[in-house]
Amino acid sequence: MVTSLPEHWKPGPDFYGVSCEPVLVTAGAGVIGFLFWRSILSVKSKSYLKMVDRMKKLEQEKKEILQKVAELQQQGEELKEKQKLSEKSATLSLEKIQELENIVQEMERQNERLDEENNLHAISFDKERANTAKHEDMMSEMDKTIEKLKRSKKKTQDT
Repeated sequence: MVTSLPEHWKPGPDFYGVSCEPVLVTAGAGVIGFLFWRSILSVKSKSYLKMVDRMKKLEQEKKEILQKVAELQQQGEELKEKQKLSEKSATLSLEKIQELENIVQEMERQNERLDEENNLHAISFDKERANTAKHEDMMSEMDKTIEKLKRSKKKTQDT
């Protein structure tokens, strides 16, 4: 490489006490190594950027999944609460139905008692009516007898 340089650019026979060829070779190797190192860093940084983007996407997906899981858990809890409420309301409804059936049975018993009392009162009423009719007959016969007696008294007084 040094031989291909024009004469006025060629370095002197030594470079600070060292021949210039090993210095140039070392400098060239350093430049090539530096360029190689920079290219590796750029490729490495690009792959790191891709990995960072992928990690961000995965983290975003993780957040979305966790959010969905939280929503599903809350929906599950709400459904369990609704189930408990529906079971309570069903139990309360059954108890209310039982209470109403008991009330209906009690009312039927009272109705039967009232029917029996009504029948007893009807029988008593019929007996009283019969007695009243007898008394009215007796009264009318007594009235007739009184009238006869009054007539006979008048006849006796007139005579």
